[in-house]
Amino acid sequence: MIVVDCTVLADWAFGEETRKRASIKLMDTDPVWIAPSLIQYELGNVAWKTCRFEAGWKPELVRSVLEKASRLIHQYVSELNQSEILAVALDLDASFYDATYLWLAQKLDTSLYTRDRKLAAKATGIAKWVEA
Repeated sequence: MIVVDCTVLADWAFGEETRKRASIKLMDTDPVWIAPSLIQYELGNVAWKTCRFEAGWKPELVRSVLEKASRLIHQYVSELNQSEILAVALDLDASFYDATYLWLAQKLDTSLYTRDRKLAAKATGIAKWVEA
């Protein structure tokens, strides 16, 4: 069981081939992905941007891929402790969004996997960078 952020899920769904392969490889390593429920909104925004700005991505295809990607998350966590998340954000100088993923990984005693190299560097021991 691992926590993944939207960068990993979006790469699986809409990323270029090398990034998509990195997300697939991560899934082969640990297929039980958990995320805070906010990932649904973040991924939805990536889907919207893909429809608007990526030639060749028709809305029907984007909807289908979005649906499949959403099923990769085994558990969406909505019970969040905002006070503790804020403490993580302030301690690591991370956004509240990023701190939510880090807090969840800490709470579940697992790692956060991300394509955000800066976040992984800020949160060594909690976050791991997914290299493409």
